[in-house]
Amino acid sequence: ACFEKIEFEQTYQQQFLSAALWLEKNTEEIGKTGMLGWAIPFSIRTPKIEAPWFSALTQAQGISVLIRLYELEQRAETLDTLKLLIQPLLTDIAHGGMLYRDDQGNSFFEEAGNIHILNGCLTSLYGLQEFLSIERNDQLIKVCKDVQKTVEKWLPEFDTGYWSKYSIGLRFNLSDLHYHQLHVKQLNELGFSLQSPVFL
Repeated sequence: ACFEKIEFEQTYQQQFLSAALWLEKNTEEIGKTGMLGWAIPFSIRTPKIEAPWFSALTQAQGISVLIRLYELEQRAETLDTLKLLIQPLLTDIAHGGMLYRDDQGNSFFEEAGNIHILNGCLTSLYGLQEFLSIERNDQLIKVCKDVQKTVEKWLPEFDTGYWSKYSIGLRFNLSDLHYHQLHVKQLNELGFSLQSPVFL
């Protein structure tokens, strides 16, 4: 039984490594910026975005996978790729990135357009905290703190008093049950890791 368990675990690890290496090799340059990402190949109607486009949510999820690949393999190429993948999350939307900034000092990781989708921003924040666990980056630390402060400030706008909104860029935009429960889990998890009483 012990050998069967080891074989079972090795099979799943090999499947993970195969998928993660594919993900690493299939990044693409965003415009001519030198930054890397994974393009979404279909258009969406709300908000209206034509394909191909890039999302902070997709970016952060891919980063999380490659962090685990790096922890298993310790390949310098993976770390180099990760450094190029975090760049769009440090770069303003106007310059090809995924970071919303306004003239009031607010910052927000954008999943789609600039409608301020809560779970996409929180997922991005989580993925970048994971990156900081393997390598320090002062610019990333500052951006994450700025985004955290903005989310803390904007949380009342996502709160209807009885439920959460999916985003604050669309009218009558209540979360479904899945996303409401996800918001609660994400805010609790980040509340502890970032020591944010507001999130908790």
